[in-house]
Amino acid sequence: MSRTTRAVTTAVAALALSAGVVPAAQAAETPANPLTATIYFRDGKVADVFRPFDRAFFADTGEGVELLTFRGGRWTTAGNLLQKSFDFGRAGDVPVVGDWDGDGLDEPGVVRGNRYFLASEAVDGGGAVRTFSFGSSRMLHGVAGDWDGDGVEEPVAVTSAGRTGRFWFATEQVDGGGTPYARDWGRAQGDVVAAGDLDGDGVDSVVLQRASQDGGAPTFFVSDGPPAAGLRADEVLRYGRSGDLPLVAESGRAGGADLLGVVRERW
Repeated sequence: MSRTTRAVTTAVAALALSAGVVPAAQAAETPANPLTATIYFRDGKVADVFRPFDRAFFADTGEGVELLTFRGGRWTTAGNLLQKSFDFGRAGDVPVVGDWDGDGLDEPGVVRGNRYFLASEAVDGGGAVRTFSFGSSRMLHGVAGDWDGDGVEEPVAVTSAGRTGRFWFATEQVDGGGTPYARDWGRAQGDVVAAGDLDGDGVDSVVLQRASQDGGAPTFFVSDGPPAAGLRADEVLRYGRSGDLPLVAESGRAGGADLLGVVRERW
């Protein structure tokens, strides 16, 4: 865990509860479940996951780095001995994690259709919930990143433009306001989207993971430049195994470049 400082995001296609607003989260500690997945970065194994999940993140809570998993509206900090859980969202929501206010701490959020629900408290889902509409109700992926180097993460909505993926970038902090801009890249079906500062320049890169047709290691396409200048494959690499899901997290190394990893299911 010392190799990572906080999550940027995993993005896998998929707050408020039935009334549309989530109350302050109620946390509960429970014994760990049997091992279900292992997280690997390119330089080795980092962590095991002990609870079935749909999405995984690393997040800086202000008390250290925690591994967060999401399933059906429940978030869990997955430790080796105890797990701390809270409810934020519901089944079918797309989870996102980011530093929405620039305070250096990560907060959870969920996307429902084109509606964003972002917590104002680190990790536990407490405090006020910010909500706004952004993107399309036919969104394929919801991710977040610091696209302009200002230290605050903004949402991206990924939709389709025929067979191509269309990325809608917000130009304002948190609320999705301003005038968004669109960039087309990748495949609308099959590509998995992630984001992280893989070259250490302070601006997050867009990452596409594409399954191999031969059943081998997936291919990663990394667009390093600012998205406003266009999305392109500045780096192409193969890593992992068929069925792995992408994960990006910051490292404490000199230069500040993030680490690219995968989550590998074990069930």
